[in-house]
Amino acid sequence: MGGAASASASDGYSTGPCIAAAGAVTGAVLFARRVNRWGATAEELSRPLPGDDQVPDPLVASTRAVSIRAPAGAVWPWLVQMGWRRAGWYSYDRIDNDRIPSADRIMPELQELRPGDFVPEGPGVGWTVTTVEPGHLLLLTTHDPMRGVSWVLRRDSSWLFQLDDLDAGHCRLIERARTAIITNNDTVTGKLISTPPGAAALSLGDFVMAHRHMQGIRRRAEAQCAPLPGPARGLRRYDGALRAAAAAAAGGPLHHTRLQIPRRLTRPCRRSALPWNRGQVERRPYGPE
Repeated sequence: MGGAASASASDGYSTGPCIAAAGAVTGAVLFARRVNRWGATAEELSRPLPGDDQVPDPLVASTRAVSIRAPAGAVWPWLVQMGWRRAGWYSYDRIDNDRIPSADRIMPELQELRPGDFVPEGPGVGWTVTTVEPGHLLLLTTHDPMRGVSWVLRRDSSWLFQLDDLDAGHCRLIERARTAIITNNDTVTGKLISTPPGAAALSLGDFVMAHRHMQGIRRRAEAQCAPLPGPARGLRRYDGALRAAAAAAAGGPLHHTRLQIPRRLTRPCRRSALPWNRGQVERRPYGPE
């Protein structure tokens, strides 16, 4: 009796940490699966998309989506200018852009992307532009080693950005990333990443960056396309300053002259104002007059 009880207690002590570790691993894997589909609908998750065939057997795969209060065409310029030491990735710049703040404006010099172009991700590493459909779809791929990352021998990855208009002023940004990695098992990190817990950890890290990146795109596009509710407060102050200056120059009060606010400043972002419809790239967040 005593020996059996002692053996049972010993087994309990030895299996407890194992059960806890197994539970933690299972929880991490399930949580990683959840963040890999953040914001996406069931239809978006199951939809075949360009780039799926580039990485048929991924170690990590995600489909994420966000609704944006702006038409797809107004979001597109923010996508096409992305890249390391270009406009940035709109994420954690200390991590992925050499501490250089991501752009808060549309950069005309970075609005041309063609298949075969290179989008840098870091020194000597980056993405090849595979497919470009202006205003709708951008597919980036890579099938190379990762320079400076000792635990990766080769990375095969696809990164899709698709914009779907919902109505005249709203769209969906869908991002699908698929990555297969040949790890260097001579390194500790390489050994860990090749396991399910390691892949889950990789997914969690990717989500932290991707979530901020997608929210950064949404925030920038919505800020640029937000209509002004009549004359803005700053314009009212500017109006008052002009009237006061004119009154002082005329030597008397000014009663009938008012600063006219251009009509385009009170209109929402419209498709007719998009750069490729106007033949040029310019920052016109509001519709034409």
